[in-house]
Amino acid sequence: MLFNNLTYAIFIPVVFILYRIVPIRYRWALLLAVSYWFCAQLDIRFLLVLFIQSLFAYVFGILIDTAKTERARRRFTAGAAAELLGGLVIFKYLGFFTENLNALLYHLTPHGENFLQIPVPQLFVPIGISFYTLQVLGYILDVSRGKYRAEWHFGRFLLFASFFPQLISGPIGRGDKLLPQYRRLRKPNGRQISMGLKRMAWGYFKKLAIADVLAVTVNKIFGAPDIYIGLIFPASVLMYTIELYCDFSGYSDIAVGTAQLFGVELDQNFNTPYLSQNVREFWNRWHISLSGWFRDYLYIPLGGSHYGIPKRVRNTLIVMLTSGLWHGASWTFLFWGLLHGLYQSADVLITRTHGPKKVNEDYPKPVRILRTIVTFSLISFAWLFFRADSMKTALTFMKGTFTGIEDPIQYLKTFVICLDMPYMQMVWISIPVIILVIADFVSFMKKKEIVELVSAGRPAVRYTVYVLLLVGILLFSQKGVTAEFIYSGF
Repeated sequence: MLFNNLTYAIFIPVVFILYRIVPIRYRWALLLAVSYWFCAQLDIRFLLVLFIQSLFAYVFGILIDTAKTERARRRFTAGAAAELLGGLVIFKYLGFFTENLNALLYHLTPHGENFLQIPVPQLFVPIGISFYTLQVLGYILDVSRGKYRAEWHFGRFLLFASFFPQLISGPIGRGDKLLPQYRRLRKPNGRQISMGLKRMAWGYFKKLAIADVLAVTVNKIFGAPDIYIGLIFPASVLMYTIELYCDFSGYSDIAVGTAQLFGVELDQNFNTPYLSQNVREFWNRWHISLSGWFRDYLYIPLGGSHYGIPKRVRNTLIVMLTSGLWHGASWTFLFWGLLHGLYQSADVLITRTHGPKKVNEDYPKPVRILRTIVTFSLISFAWLFFRADSMKTALTFMKGTFTGIEDPIQYLKTFVICLDMPYMQMVWISIPVIILVIADFVSFMKKKEIVELVSAGRPAVRYTVYVLLLVGILLFSQKGVTAEFIYSGF
């Protein structure tokens, strides 16, 4: 079941009504049943994998919490990590590793004759496995560190691992924030319901009026890059940069808003990331729950920013390569992670060379604007490898960009021809993007979410905005199109 189809529009009000009727002590059971039903609608096999992984994490959490010795605690922690990560590797990466091992064996065998080819397993990839694996693994590591006690209530732990708004694409939650909420589920107050609905509406605007519309052109260009040349390539990368942000942040807004309808507060996952002044700041604003997870459970245990610049660079590269691999079993994702690792490493080295790091506000305004533009350009370039289905496709984009650039007039004419879009349609598509840019800029300047800013305005202003937002969704969305969220594939 997708967030953006009619079934979900019927599903949410029904569950909301049931939630308000069911006695407090049974609300966890209702949400768990709904979450498991939600998962089963995708594929019953996904539900089986989710339950097995949750069961192992539950048992190991208690074993770790009740271990009599530090040695036993470490052994149980290692066992839990091996099981959880092992499941992720088997379903998501085994085929990729096998294919590349076969390629290596082929090249190591003289003339490629009679080499031992390992059968490539054809396994399904459970939707959401990357997200809930990290969530329950974070719980295991927190319990092992003594941050909080293990959850003994089996049903509430299953809900922690499977709560349906965040099941497919996060945000990745923490046990110390979510488990206490599940222990005392209450009816949402008026503000939670109001903010939840507003967040959902803003998320649907980003998804339906921007991401799905841009995806039509982006998919066409990336699907057949050999028939295009010139400016259409960087233009399509720019469109994908906006599409991905609206698609994923739109999902997160809908997930957070849906959870608020049931009195559950999830973490904010995006904070105007494209207005960052360096790549490290970008990762503090983009997919915040994932970057925070890697910081707390990988970067800091590796030594973090201590022990000198070389180890800091090493740790950064390890984290970003791991992040690339987490996103998908492909060399393009690994290269995307490597690029971000190199970006951040270069920033560390430049900062070290030019003295103490300044905060963003210390730079003159023109410099801040230039830094933002450069950072946005670097991030957009990296998204090329994130979207491309192969390194060959990415190289085609890079080489094709400069074809015909020596004749600027013809270069622009070729772009118009390749885009194959009437002028008024280009203007129509641009309107929601302009609205997004204005909203993000205001949010960035006020240091507050746009939904909260509008909610704090005068009644006449905020209700006008609400009506215009709903009208905008109806006017600008692709009619009859139901596109999956991009991150549901991770």
